[in-house]
Amino acid sequence: MKEFYRKVYENYERLRDAEGLNNYQVSLRLGISTSMFSEWKSDISRPKIETLLKIADLFGVSLDTLLEGARESDDCRTD
Repeated sequence: MKEFYRKVYENYERLRDAEGLNNYQVSLRLGISTSMFSEWKSDISRPKIETLLKIADLFGVSLDTLLEGARESDDCRTD
């Protein structure tokens, strides 16, 4: 799962950068702690599904778009 969340974080960074925002600005808009992002990036903790939904909504994308590529990770395959 580590690879899965790393890829999701990369997608988040891409969306954030495209909007010209930083983690502090995103945290204010979403009402979450700024430390969540550094803990997520460092694999100390993982975001809750509610947080992922808020992030997707903030950037006007579907949850599928935020997870794109991460679901294809070998760590997540069940077959």
